[in-house]
Amino acid sequence: MALSVTVAMSAITTAFGLLDRQRLSISSRVVLLTLTLGLTLVESMHSATDAIDVAEELTRYSALVSLAIVAVVAASARPKHPVVPVAEAAAASLLMLADGGPHEPLLPYLLAPALDAGLLAGVRGAVFVAGASSAMVLLARLVGSTRRDLVSYSAVSAEWVMLALLAGVLAAWARRLGVRTTGPHEAYPAAYRLVSQLRTVSRHLSGGLDAVSLARMLLEQMKERTHYDRAAVFVPGPAGRLVPLVSDGHLPDWDNNLRGDGVMADAWSHQRAVLSTVGLNGTTGLASMAMPLTVGARTIGILAAERRGRWEFDDTEEFDAFVEDASLRIETALLFGEVRAIATAEERKRLAREIHDGIAQELAFMGY
Repeated sequence: MALSVTVAMSAITTAFGLLDRQRLSISSRVVLLTLTLGLTLVESMHSATDAIDVAEELTRYSALVSLAIVAVVAASARPKHPVVPVAEAAAASLLMLADGGPHEPLLPYLLAPALDAGLLAGVRGAVFVAGASSAMVLLARLVGSTRRDLVSYSAVSAEWVMLALLAGVLAAWARRLGVRTTGPHEAYPAAYRLVSQLRTVSRHLSGGLDAVSLARMLLEQMKERTHYDRAAVFVPGPAGRLVPLVSDGHLPDWDNNLRGDGVMADAWSHQRAVLSTVGLNGTTGLASMAMPLTVGARTIGILAAERRGRWEFDDTEEFDAFVEDASLRIETALLFGEVRAIATAEERKRLAREIHDGIAQELAFMGY
């Protein structure tokens, strides 16, 4: 049974190695928790002498479920840290081996952190998980938490630790299969597929993929809602300063230093809109505003505006929805422009080399 579980989970890992690791991690835990629940119920019905023993087994299973939930949440918060499956394996092993263990119905769950570690960190992660489980096996024996004789205890524990290691190694192999290397002859076919998909998608984009046009549309929407006098959309530039992507009468002395304490720097660092009773260059009698343009957890630009007198609103919540939508559009256009620049850079270098070599050859010919 143990071998069949390992083979089945490894086959799933190999078949779905290209899928999202978090989704596969959750799926494997659900499968293994369902299996351990069935084994726990069967074991309780066959060997339990009273209701107290059954309650203890179910309590231990509930603790394992809680551990799995904590591990999934922790892995979601820190998806690239292999310490999560290692800590989960250690805690699960301690739970299974404590209080007269090993509790065999729960042992299949050791495959879950091993699979997770193998997909995340490769063979090294699988070895770390097996090492953590082995350390708990030794600790439980040293503190005398088991009633099993040494041979039986060691055989059962070693069997599942080795199976977990095998599952982790197979998961690491599936991880390697999921990373395709692109050879020199595959670069253009891959680029063709991507560009073809981009062409299909771009036909359905209402604003196109021009960052300047999209930023100008954002300013027009803000003009209607805020009645500003001057405004601009800024993007990161050199030396920690913002540079205007699109301007509607902005002044060159606006404080655009991200390392300073101005309105734009505050909005950038805290990722929140800032309203001020002075202008963006510190001038009194003006009201200013800076709204961060964010995509996910990243700030990709700043919408800054000012006007004479006071703003007609106390907060910017009514603008959040369309500013967020515009931020995604502008960032998409900026990425497209970056890809286009990268694609033409190599061609420019090649032409420059050919021109340079051609001139050098003609000069050398004339010299002789």
